[in-house]
Amino acid sequence: MGRVGMVKILLVSNIMGRKHLAYRLLPVIYGEDIDLVILAGNTGLPEIIDLLADENIHLLGITGNLDDYSIIKSLKKYDAYLDGKSVEYKGYVVAGIGVQVYNNSMRLIETGDRIDILVTFYPPLGRSIHDEFIHGSDYVDVVLDKFMPNIVIVGEAHRSPALRGNILYLGDMSHGYYTVLELDGKGFRIDNRVLL
Repeated sequence: MGRVGMVKILLVSNIMGRKHLAYRLLPVIYGEDIDLVILAGNTGLPEIIDLLADENIHLLGITGNLDDYSIIKSLKKYDAYLDGKSVEYKGYVVAGIGVQVYNNSMRLIETGDRIDILVTFYPPLGRSIHDEFIHGSDYVDVVLDKFMPNIVIVGEAHRSPALRGNILYLGDMSHGYYTVLELDGKGFRIDNRVLL
């Protein structure tokens, strides 16, 4: 399927159950015509997923190291659970590698033929930002080598957002950071922001 015009994606990670932050994202989602919201781990409360899931907004999410089964159950309720699978959205193949289903994520390698956007909680092995240690995953490296996605979104970050090549380390939403990613079929534009 061919790509359909510009797509605006809101990227969030590490909300950590802070519902007031999710509420503060609603004016961004509705005021800027966001097409897709991606939760990149450590959402913390199913109520946040309930708040952000809307019939007019497509939602996808992966699990982080602090998420429990209630997050998986809530994401599945909205057909938004992305751990270990890929989905097509407006011509882009979006795949997820969360913390909870490492074994199921192997299916990405075995069955997939293309990934445009990879959402992963852990970064590739041995890559970090801000000269701090972040636990990486060699499995992410395998997926990167096989599929060469256009952009890789990493949820595990504890500081401000950073872009290294095509790897976007999301800022920590518990500190107000979020990102708007715009795709136009030729490339991407990143707008890192902070809630004031």
